[in-house]
Amino acid sequence: ELLLNDGRHSTVIISQLSRVELQNLANERAKAKMLKKGAPPVLSNIEKMKLLSQVEKSGLLSKLEDAGFNLEKVQKLKLLTTAEKTKILSIISNTETPGKLTAASALLAAAAAGLVLAVPDTDSSLVAAQAAGAAALAIPAAASAFGSSFLSNLQKSG
Repeated sequence: ELLLNDGRHSTVIISQLSRVELQNLANERAKAKMLKKGAPPVLSNIEKMKLLSQVEKSGLLSKLEDAGFNLEKVQKLKLLTTAEKTKILSIISNTETPGKLTAASALLAAAAAGLVLAVPDTDSSLVAAQAAGAAALAIPAAASAFGSSFLSNLQKSG
């Protein structure tokens, strides 16, 4: 409750409002500084794409929990600390990352094709080796291509 006659309470409320206003101002300045540097608006694009609500609607979080992956597991594995240490947010925001992922995808796909061409298919064990090797290279190639496309969309301005 705010008692207008009590100067202490009104001071506390004014102080809290001032802190909120100062925080908002600091956030706006940081955002403007980041945009001046040319950093892509990743977080605002996540919001525009309604990515969080899509994750919610897909039931992905329930599926992860059913598979034994929950917030307790995130905490035990120290995934948030690892994300900070590896500077994953900087990597996501870096405009060069999608290009690097595309290059990695192309190299992995070329390696998969080269493996199939280089390994003779004279008997079934060699054909199995071709298939296993090509799959081992093609899966990360596809993941890199998807990641590149996804990050490109997150980094689009406007």
